[in-house]
Amino acid sequence: MPYIKNRTPCTNEEITELQHYLKGTPVFNLTNYFEKNHTLVYKGVIESNIDLGKTKTIWSNLGGVLSKSEYSSDKFLVKQVCSTLKNPNCKDKGTLVKIKEYTQLLVNKKLEMKVTLLETNNQLIICDGNKRAVAWFEYFLKCKSTNIRLPVFIISTFET
Repeated sequence: MPYIKNRTPCTNEEITELQHYLKGTPVFNLTNYFEKNHTLVYKGVIESNIDLGKTKTIWSNLGGVLSKSEYSSDKFLVKQVCSTLKNPNCKDKGTLVKIKEYTQLLVNKKLEMKVTLLETNNQLIICDGNKRAVAWFEYFLKCKSTNIRLPVFIISTFET
């Protein structure tokens, strides 16, 4: 699980903006958590590329390649995504193309970083911004930089 630095509660305005943004994404159902009483929303920063690489993504299947079969894990980690997408058995070429596009935007300082993590059952999973997080990881890996500053939102729910 990545270490999140400067973890602070979001303001009501930030929560409203995040909720509005997420409603327009494929993970719009995350907004249901905002209506629960046992949900807190934070912002913070991942400062280690190593930690980012160890973070779970939302993906368990990338183009027919299963995380359970390849890595004995329920989800792919950020650091496993590009190598999986380059696997000849992987049929998902579009995701790799998008990650490369995001990487180029990052190089040109034009990539808006929107990454949202869901914290539940004592684990963190990237729910929104998976491709951006992978692009960020791969870029800083190529730069041989371990110190990064990836701003994130955390939706923390305490499900019983």
